[in-house]
Amino acid sequence: GKMAEAKSAFRHEDVSDEKLEARVRSEMGRVVTHPHHVEVRASNGSVTLGGSVLASEFDALMKCVYGVEGVREVINRMETHSAAAAAGAS
Repeated sequence: GKMAEAKSAFRHEDVSDEKLEARVRSEMGRVVTHPHHVEVRASNGSVTLGGSVLASEFDALMKCVYGVEGVREVINRMETHSAAAAAGAS
């Protein structure tokens, strides 16, 4: 009962890289305005994020990705920008 619950809380599920990438993309779509600007690559539980995101969304994105089941590590290669910079770039 309780012991099994405690053990499962610390166990990372092994999932395919493709499945992990899909999970991360699905979850980050809830916290990032422009998820198509974020590149996601997974390899053995290590997720690399690239691309750009609003500075105001960066912390929520990182928290979201770390929370995805199967993620063991996040490598941040993101660039952040302000909303004003994004509006000017359009």
